[in-house]
Amino acid sequence: MKLFGRKQSLGWVPFEPYSAKMTLLKECIEMKRVILIGSLLFLLAGCTTTVQGTVPVQEAATAVIPSMGPTENSNPWKQLSDMLTPRSEMHAVELNGLIYVFGGFGPVPGGAANGKDSVATLEAYDPKTDQWTSLAPAPEARDHSMMAAFQGRIYVFGGYAKDWKVFSNVWTYDPAANQWTILNPMPASRTAGAAVTLGDHIYLIGGITSQAHVILPTWRYDPANDTWTDAAPLLQPREHVDAVALDGLIYALSGRWIETLNTVEIYDPVKDQWTPGVPMKDKRAGFGATVMNGKIYVAGGELIEIGKTVKSAEEFDPARQTWSSLPDLPGGLHGVPLIGFENVLYIIGGSARAADMINWGRVFAYQP
Repeated sequence: MKLFGRKQSLGWVPFEPYSAKMTLLKECIEMKRVILIGSLLFLLAGCTTTVQGTVPVQEAATAVIPSMGPTENSNPWKQLSDMLTPRSEMHAVELNGLIYVFGGFGPVPGGAANGKDSVATLEAYDPKTDQWTSLAPAPEARDHSMMAAFQGRIYVFGGYAKDWKVFSNVWTYDPAANQWTILNPMPASRTAGAAVTLGDHIYLIGGITSQAHVILPTWRYDPANDTWTDAAPLLQPREHVDAVALDGLIYALSGRWIETLNTVEIYDPVKDQWTPGVPMKDKRAGFGATVMNGKIYVAGGELIEIGKTVKSAEEFDPARQTWSSLPDLPGGLHGVPLIGFENVLYIIGGSARAADMINWGRVFAYQP
């Protein structure tokens, strides 16, 4: 299949058909070489044209949108209530029994169709009632930001906004007051990394700056004093990475740098040192990771170099130092958070197509 699009460094960005002069597509329509899926227009092979003199029809690795409908009875990942705002490329945290999801790519009034704009949306999901609540929006819209919970508050760091600008902002959200506070910025702009709470600090790991391939140090944030210090850098640069804390150590998990990775690094804050860990079974970037009952869980992701989303899930047992496969998700998802809470894994939102924003807003749960 072929689609209208322009090639960007971060993937295919389809044009919106309603903004084009549809008369230019008359020949393709008469040839029945046009498919309209949602708000995206796809052209089948054999039809070539241009839209408003912009660019020719381009080849994409795939233009098939996988279905993310209700799960079959045989799939152990069970569908729950949809998000209020379908989104992808966001993070989530669990705090006091609620799962908070901030930002990402989502729909905004007057914005691009199918959720291609950064949003300031904050919503909370209650696993006990299977209900979502809309909360106070953040000071500004962000996607690919980093997020952590610390002593009853939520912290959001950096991220992208419109036109791929990278920011250095730090905000904190107080659930009791439903209020955001702006803090001092990070030492530099940062996006597509991971934030992990360990002890009295929040660690920012991996990611990129506005200059795409710049190796970033690990930053240690002290929320009590609103100050930053450098920690040892990763052994290997990685962005679209996720990270978790377990047994006093931080695990930086896969991500990508030039190509998608499956490698793992382990940080010891006492020694201020990274060492290689056991590689994951599957390569993945833009995935979700969480800790539950003394084990690490990962799910979803994308292989951007081949235009494929990942539906596999894995479990790491630190006692045995082994990764094991879990049942696949109902479909591939990337830009998707994973949260473990009371013996259940929750995977939230995400996009069903690599390097794009096909946001269904589905929520699935699985009990290992």
